[in-house]
Amino acid sequence: MHNYEQSLYRFKALKDKHRQHNVLESDLPFLFENRNNETGILLLHGSEATPCNSVELAKKLSDKGYTTLGTLLHGHGVHPEELHQGRVSWKDCYQSAVESFRILQGLVKNIYILGSSFGGSLAYLMGIEFEDEVSGIIAVSAPSYSNYNPVNYHNWMKQVHSTIKAVEHNIHNLNIPVLILHGADDKSVKVKQAFFAYEKVRTEQKKLVLYNQIGHSLGFGFNTDEVTVDIENFIKSYKEPVSVRFEFHFRDVDSVSLAGEFNNWNGSSLPMFFDGEKWRIDILLAPGRYQYKFVINNQKWLNDPSGEQVYTPRGEINSVLSVD
Repeated sequence: MHNYEQSLYRFKALKDKHRQHNVLESDLPFLFENRNNETGILLLHGSEATPCNSVELAKKLSDKGYTTLGTLLHGHGVHPEELHQGRVSWKDCYQSAVESFRILQGLVKNIYILGSSFGGSLAYLMGIEFEDEVSGIIAVSAPSYSNYNPVNYHNWMKQVHSTIKAVEHNIHNLNIPVLILHGADDKSVKVKQAFFAYEKVRTEQKKLVLYNQIGHSLGFGFNTDEVTVDIENFIKSYKEPVSVRFEFHFRDVDSVSLAGEFNNWNGSSLPMFFDGEKWRIDILLAPGRYQYKFVINNQKWLNDPSGEQVYTPRGEINSVLSVD
């Protein structure tokens, strides 16, 4: 039996095991295969949720050509009292995620781990442990630090809290591409959690996308198409870069620099050259969509007068460039 067939067999066995424990069909692990694509996405659901919460997003990503596997974390899907009575630890959930990760490794060459909420915290930790085996992390509405200490009788929340603290203490070690998606008005996991993660991860290959009026249901409601596009752009962005020229046609300034998502908005790392008529710079960018501005005389930040513009969740306006 070849490795691919072995992995399909292991997935079927995993699904049958959950079925024997009376897990509803809608809550069972799922797999959407695409044999013509070597990239797969492992989806980890949130606390007290099941794979059914992410199946719509997984289908849309599968329609884009990716193999998607949604796992059922340990202790979820059939006996919720086990969570609240202290019979399930976060490490049990982590190990069930690793089990599905190993199955997916037999089906594809490149794996991105997509975790929602509590599943996003697990994804951060897996990205650290399996740095050499994971292509990137996609954290959706994911907590990354905590100042809250649950009372003793909230057994499962204490486990969730322990997961978040593990992320808080280790996220600076995450050194693979990271996409952080978060609702600007999320009341369950505040948006400052996304900013904390973005600042702390060690990798420079990182992107933060914020959404308005979504709350904590990011990707699993009416904006699933938008999230699917952002995820695909993130995955595609780590393909071969191409040379892109930026130009600024103002003469009467002393200096111009380029700043944007491609250099963590550093206002001085990409100085532009004045050729006698205009300021210009050529940089290498992978396919994707990038927001940027020009920094004039090391002080004033301006949009590109000739470029497309986009509103940010904070009400600001940035220039934006699409690289094919």
